[in-house]
Amino acid sequence: AHEITVPEGATVITAPMTANVWKVIVGPGEKVLTGETVVVIGAGTLGLLTVAALRHFFLPARIIHVAKHPVQRDLSRALGADATITEGELVRTVRRASSSKLASAPS
Repeated sequence: AHEITVPEGATVITAPMTANVWKVIVGPGEKVLTGETVVVIGAGTLGLLTVAALRHFFLPARIIHVAKHPVQRDLSRALGADATITEGELVRTVRRASSSKLASAPS
């Protein structure tokens, strides 16, 4: 176990962080495999921590992170995201990353 000192008056967000990291590492459903492209939507505290956990615990080929504000995009890149985009760029970026085409439902 690691011991850290938290300055007086500081807020510690361990429960949400632990829950997100836990879901990424051992949560139910599909696991992140080496070489995959992962998209993280949302760049609040939990989204940023998820990017950091993905980069630290896995070897995804690419992490694409959707972030609303420039400061969030900067933090995301510092934490290991390969591409940081806005919500409006999501569909185009995922299509390019997956070499897929957009299909619409028949009317």
